[in-house]
Amino acid sequence: MITTTLAPLVAGFAAGGVLILLSHLAFRVGAGSGLREIDQLHFFGRTFSRRESRIVGILIHLILYGLAGSAFGILVQFGMLAHTVLDLTEYLLILTLVFGGVILPLEGHGLFGLEEDPWFPVDLLIANAIWVILFEAILRLMV
Repeated sequence: MITTTLAPLVAGFAAGGVLILLSHLAFRVGAGSGLREIDQLHFFGRTFSRRESRIVGILIHLILYGLAGSAFGILVQFGMLAHTVLDLTEYLLILTLVFGGVILPLEGHGLFGLEEDPWFPVDLLIANAIWVILFEAILRLMV
């Protein structure tokens, strides 16, 4: 059985993977455009192709989702959050503010970069809500 410290990390990765799969499927079946690519990815002086950039983006988002799951597990262990609907809703709002206010602008989207459509904050909130639901469901299966 997985420990209670590792389970949230794995559940975060798993929920993130499902969410990434759903976002790619939705894009393919006509849900509209995803995040627009601003420019090519440069990392340690190397320029990545569009395909490599997509893979790196997926890996970064999986890591972020895993860290978000791990952070929730840590907050539960310190007694700051619990597995209740109210606490999960609070965590949903925290995730949306951190991802939309810090992570996406660092990637060049949103506040300090390429402006998205007016529905982007709502899309982000819905995506994070789906992640929280998947995360809690997967975590309950694991522990």
